[in-house]
Amino acid sequence: MKTMIALAIENKKQFMSCLLTAGVFDGFWITEATLRTNVTYSIDTHLTKGFYSSEDLESLQLTEGDPMPFSMLRPTLYELIRGTHTPLYFQFVLMLPPDMTANLLAESDTALTDADISGLFLNLTFQNGALRATSAVSYRSFRPDHSVDRIWDQTVRQLLTKNGIIFEEIG
Repeated sequence: MKTMIALAIENKKQFMSCLLTAGVFDGFWITEATLRTNVTYSIDTHLTKGFYSSEDLESLQLTEGDPMPFSMLRPTLYELIRGTHTPLYFQFVLMLPPDMTANLLAESDTALTDADISGLFLNLTFQNGALRATSAVSYRSFRPDHSVDRIWDQTVRQLLTKNGIIFEEIG
């Protein structure tokens, strides 16, 4: 039984619009960002200790060391990507924040809780003109129950479909 999905994105322009301008993925955190244009950018997406005041962190509902909300990095990524040349490569790893993970699991038909899950991820990779989205679930310990994989895969499919993104399952 397949426990994650790999999707080839057919309408790249629509997907990139959803990603970089429409805010469709703003509810996610970004845990990794690499972008290769005329130079390579490798961005540590975790909040730097001492940059935000405790009041700022509280209002953002974050702590030092957390991955940055995608909404905060999106304008920077947009500026790095836009222009006349298509990037040679990028990889962005998005993660559903813990509170949203808990809500998704609570609404689902699974005995697992957010205490069992390290993260629900969406890996976005552009390389050689192909755009791919891959789902992944990280468990805190071995679990024979992979119901969360199926729930997350279905959630990813629904998010893309709802936003007019055409994809084909691969692999």
